[in-house]
Amino acid sequence: MDALYTALSGIMAQTGALNQVSGNIANQMSSGYLAQVGQVVDGIQQSVLRVGPQGTQTIGTISSGVVYTNSVNTSASPIQSTGVPTDLAVSGNGFFAVQTPIGVQYTRNGAFSLNPQGQLVNPLGNPLLDVQQKPLRVNPHLPFQVSSAGVVTQNGRQVGAIGLYQMPAPSLVATSGGLYQSRAARLAGPGVTVVQGSVDGANVSLARSAQDLIRAQSGYQSLTTLVNAESKRMSIAVGLGILA
Repeated sequence: MDALYTALSGIMAQTGALNQVSGNIANQMSSGYLAQVGQVVDGIQQSVLRVGPQGTQTIGTISSGVVYTNSVNTSASPIQSTGVPTDLAVSGNGFFAVQTPIGVQYTRNGAFSLNPQGQLVNPLGNPLLDVQQKPLRVNPHLPFQVSSAGVVTQNGRQVGAIGLYQMPAPSLVATSGGLYQSRAARLAGPGVTVVQGSVDGANVSLARSAQDLIRAQSGYQSLTTLVNAESKRMSIAVGLGILA
């Protein structure tokens, strides 16, 4: 029975791996998409105890199987030039902040546009935030320039500064539309800059995705074979009265 449960947990873990790889491949052309990375890890280990006259002794451990865990790859994304002045890219390991109905969230998708109020908004209509986490505003009737440091000017006068943020990958929680939440965000250091007239591509490695896909498919098939064989063995044992 333990072998069957362990194999089934492995199938579930490999299913998670297949879903993760499929998501990466499907979003390889999505602006600002961050690749998901994961690994199969051991589940909870339980001690096997022997109780005797001399007390309780640990004589071994049993595993509850394996689980699949994933996280976000926050490495820099490739930058693609568009020539559109409202498009902004993050050069380096950083994020823009936008105001959403559920609070401040972070994104690397800089395909912004100007709304009638002069706010730069993402494809979902969420306004881009400045260094004070307030919506950035410009005069929508005048051209604007964005420096590499994120300083926004019009007619040679500074009108705002874009907030750029960094955070550890484990703190990121994906929501939807290329947005992420994090309680550990902080203003980015000098290594993170803005590129106007460009957007970030997806930081998906197709070579790695192909390797991960092959590995997950192979593991899934092997475990399926093991489950089928174990199920057949147990059916024979029940038929012979070995298992009640």
